[in-house]
Amino acid sequence: MVYDVPVLLWVSDAAQECVFFNAPWLAFTGRTMAQEIGNGWAAGIHPDDYERCIGIADTAFATQVPFEREYRLRRSDGVYRLVRDTGVPRFTNGSPSHFEGYIGTCCDITDARSVAAADAIRTQRLLAAQKLESLGVIVSGIAHDFNNLLAGLIGNAELLEREVGGNTDAQHTAHAIEQITRTGMHMVRQLLDYATSTPVTLQPIDLNATIEASAGLLAIAVRAPTTLAIRSAGALPIMADPTQIQQILMNLVINAADAIGTQGGRIVVETQRAVPTHALRGQFQSPLRDPAYALLTVTDNGMGISDEVRANILQSFFTTKAHGRGLGLASVAHIVARHQGTMRIESAHGSGTRFEILFPLQNAAP
Repeated sequence: MVYDVPVLLWVSDAAQECVFFNAPWLAFTGRTMAQEIGNGWAAGIHPDDYERCIGIADTAFATQVPFEREYRLRRSDGVYRLVRDTGVPRFTNGSPSHFEGYIGTCCDITDARSVAAADAIRTQRLLAAQKLESLGVIVSGIAHDFNNLLAGLIGNAELLEREVGGNTDAQHTAHAIEQITRTGMHMVRQLLDYATSTPVTLQPIDLNATIEASAGLLAIAVRAPTTLAIRSAGALPIMADPTQIQQILMNLVINAADAIGTQGGRIVVETQRAVPTHALRGQFQSPLRDPAYALLTVTDNGMGISDEVRANILQSFFTTKAHGRGLGLASVAHIVARHQGTMRIESAHGSGTRFEILFPLQNAAP
């Protein structure tokens, strides 16, 4: 009866040598009793789990108390499955002075753990959606009043530009104030769009022309001695909202400048035409179905991004900055998706960062 009980069962002696495995265990591992007894069964433990698994048993045998451990055990088809192993000490006549070893049971919890992980992801997404909904309420409440303030600032900048007459430097400064304020109004609108999922209106634009028109604003975002270079040539026609393209540029350049810090470095904004070769398809997770793309890259030689941070960097409200709100890169990813584009991040801690974004080219031949 013990041999056929429908769980993976093992029995050990007081010397920590396994002396018995039941039929379900042997069917699971695909090995014989002779192969498993002693310490032979441990050959099926995943190498990354081995020391921890054996260490728990060592401690339990030394103290003769019940124990529980989780580890990956190789199934007969070669696939590692996560099992929960529970061991209970055996004593002759129930006397601690007559310790005989352990009897243990294993349960495959791989599928249950996967379901739990999926539930955790769903919960995380729900919380993010609730945060986004709350943000939408907040932004909707302040956007109108804030835009009124910015409109007043634009009006005064226009008046100042006329009043300074022939003073070209003052006129240039007043005009810059006006342009930056208009950009601020656009940013408020974009934040509202992001928070409330307002439909985006796409129009034919030239990506390079849009970048060139944003050059002055991008330069303001970069602190000396860091340098900003823009490399583009020819026309790259795409369907896009030019203000949202500008928002992508601003967010990526500001992030690059923050990553470089006060020591100085370089930021390069570059565009080119890209054809989806086999190599390019392998670099991007999303399928590349269009015949050609406009490739926008923003590269810096700053501190770089660790693997742990990179895994979360596009999530709403995730930030590593003391003054950040975790919406910059999340907004970039949101805008790229709404433009039927795709993005990848290439970085390593201490080695700089490169953002690559593909937008479908209009009327492009392969």
